Parts: sequence; structure tokens; C-alpha cells
Amino acid sequence: MIKRIILYLFGITFIILGIFFTTSVNLGIGPINTFPIVLSTIFNISFGTAVIIVYLCFIFIQILILKKVNIRIILQLPFSILFGKLVDLCFYLIPFETTSLFSRIVFLL
Repeated sequence: MIKRIILYLFGITFIILGIFFTTSVNLGIGPINTFPIVLSTIFNISFGTAVIIVYLCFIFIQILILKKVNIRIILQLPFSILFGKLVDLCFYLIPFETTSLFSRIVFLL
């Protein structure tokens, strides 16, 4: 069980760093991150907060489609909030500014 938790946390960290670098280098983002980027730009909120809002909307849509609520759906709520907060933490802890195209491409890879 401990091994699974460590593996899960490693995977989440890897995903969050991927989101951080793809949004920071300004060379394009993944389709799932377009909604949070737009929300954070329009409403002047942090990217992590926008991620939380979008993921909670996705959960609500999932409930509407499935027409039921079970433990798997309920557990998505705290993990969505945790994920958004960890995205904000990553943006806070890693100062990232690059101006050259070459360095942006290197960080993207």
C-alpha cells in the first residue's frame, strides 16, 4: 500500500511539473489546460485555482451524465482541490523566466 501511495505521489508530481513547464515556456499547452489558462487570465486568479474550478465542473458534468454519485466520484473532489493547490505551489516555488527560444524548447523537452 505504501508503495502505491509513493508511486501515485511521484506520478502526480511528474504531471504537475509537466503542466508547469508547458505553460511557463509559452510554446503551447495541452487541450485540457486551455480552460484553466483562459479562466486565470480573464478573472485574474491563480492557475491552480482555475484548475480546481474546471476540474470541479468536470466532476459535476460527470455526475449529470452518469446520473449517480458513488465513492469514486466523491473522492475526485478532494484530489481535484489537492491537485490545483499543488499546481499553485509549483508555480510559487519554481521561479521560471526564460527569454530565448532555445532555452524554452529545452525546458519543454
